[in-house]
Amino acid sequence: MSEAGKKEECSTDNETPTPYMEMCTQANKVPIVDNMLAALFSWLTLAGFVVLPATFTSLKHSTTLSSSKGGEIVQKTVQNLPLLPMAGVMCGIGIVGTCWLWKKWRKEYVWLTGQIFLWVFTAV
Repeated sequence: MSEAGKKEECSTDNETPTPYMEMCTQANKVPIVDNMLAALFSWLTLAGFVVLPATFTSLKHSTTLSSSKGGEIVQKTVQNLPLLPMAGVMCGIGIVGTCWLWKKWRKEYVWLTGQIFLWVFTAV
C-alpha cells in the first residue's frame, strides 16, 4: 500500500464523529441568550449569597464613615435597608434560573459543565 493510501485511510477514520464530538459541536450552537442567562443567574447567586450581606455589614461597622456627617447618613441608610430579603430574592432567582437552564440543557453535559457548573461552583 502506498503512503497516499495510508493517509487517505487514516483521514476517513478521523472524520467519523464520536458522540462526544457531536455534543461539543452542539454545545457551540446553544443560543447566545441562554449563555447570557447562565452568566446572569450565576452572578445573581454570587451577589445574593456572598457580596451583598458582607459589603453592607462592613459598612455598618465602619469607623471611617462615622467620622463625617455624610458617612453617618450612609450608615443609617445601610442599617435600615432590608438586606436579608433582597439577598434571598437575588440568590433564589439565581438558583431557580440555573436549575431551569440545567433542566433545559440536561442532555448537553458539555455546555452544562462549561456554562453552569463551573460558574456556579467558582462563584459560591
